[in-house]
Amino acid sequence: MEPDLLQPEPRRWLSTSVLAAIEGEYVSYLRAGRYHSNTVRVYLACVAHFAKWVTEEGLGLLQIDETVQLQFLDTHLPTCACHPPVRKLRHELRVAVRHLLQVLRSHGQIALAEQRDRVRTAVQN
Repeated sequence: MEPDLLQPEPRRWLSTSVLAAIEGEYVSYLRAGRYHSNTVRVYLACVAHFAKWVTEEGLGLLQIDETVQLQFLDTHLPTCACHPPVRKLRHELRVAVRHLLQVLRSHGQIALAEQRDRVRTAVQN
């Protein structure tokens, strides 16, 4: 991947996480959507912050979904003590992770929302 998209620390967070393999697809997805190159850089940095948190929480790829996204935004973000150059703007993080979920689903990395909901309903009953 292009080394100039992320600073060294966020690069390490992403490259050592369960999300490392999807980076190229994520960037391609954003570029195909005609996002400005600065927006691509910002969203990738947001995904790196999310990847850091996912790693610290010990979450696997299959556990990542909208519930995990909300935990990140509602629980981690308000008390985030992650060191710069971490992205901390909620609206950036929310959109960046939402795009990430779309990419993960489109590549069969995580369950479709409907499949996930059926499994949760079956487990609860």
